[in-house]
Amino acid sequence: MMRRAAIVVVLGLTAAACISAPSAPEQWEAAVSITSTPSGAQVVWIRPATPSTPGGLVELGRTPMTWTASRAQLLDAAEAELVFFVEGHGRARSTIAVDALRAGTPVDVAIPQFATLRVRTAPVAAFTVVDATGTAAVRDEYAPFQVGDLSPGEYTVTAHRDGFDDSVEHVTLRAGEAGAVSLTLAQQQSSPLGEPRMAVFEGEIAPELDEVGFMTALRAQHTAIAACYDRVLAADPSAGGCVVLQLEVNLGFGRIDEARIVESDITHADTVDCIQRRIRRVELPTGEPGTAVANVTLQYFRLPAH
Repeated sequence: MMRRAAIVVVLGLTAAACISAPSAPEQWEAAVSITSTPSGAQVVWIRPATPSTPGGLVELGRTPMTWTASRAQLLDAAEAELVFFVEGHGRARSTIAVDALRAGTPVDVAIPQFATLRVRTAPVAAFTVVDATGTAAVRDEYAPFQVGDLSPGEYTVTAHRDGFDDSVEHVTLRAGEAGAVSLTLAQQQSSPLGEPRMAVFEGEIAPELDEVGFMTALRAQHTAIAACYDRVLAADPSAGGCVVLQLEVNLGFGRIDEARIVESDITHADTVDCIQRRIRRVELPTGEPGTAVANVTLQYFRLPAH
């Protein structure tokens, strides 16, 4: 009996010795130099989701920079995807193998440069289409407006408004260039002008501001603000005009503290003052204390009579 027990114990020890614990993954860390042309680009790492960590965007810094990449960050990923952003340029992506990161291989990316185009029409509020040669339209909107992120090349700009002959211009844009085009539409003799109109277009609006509530409140004062246009019409019944304003909004009190004129082609000073005064009277939804900035464009024009 005792001999059998000894044999059982020996066999048990032998079996236990055959089971090996899993080895821990090799840890590593490397300093990776990241540069771009042009420099100053914001670098973002697109972190993939794993069972234990959520995916997302991780801001690494601006070029030139050094990223301390590690096994703790990348886990079992085979590669890392970086996105580069710089103002006035397009986006660039670079996918780097993890083995290259472990070796500290430098990353250098060339970011394509875009062009911008500012479009104006006379009269204002003409429906304008910007299209690249041989492609579909890249932008269609009521002028004036500015479109960015355009690839260098040739563009055709066509403006249309009822009661006027279409106007077409061709423009060649180069990388990094801020181009401008003005189109003049000739009024058709058989289309007399009708009632004056005002259109409101939002521009860049701070994220702290409720865009929908802001634009709703602004358009609710449409009649009062549009009445300022009557002073222009008194001098020139066919006149149009455009005013671009930068508004400083008091979020806590729901009011516009300041209305700065950024750009205007209305030469009547009283009209511009009238617009500033009346737009400051707009009552906005209240929120948390603080300030925010919003840009808006007011377009005054006359539709053809039918």
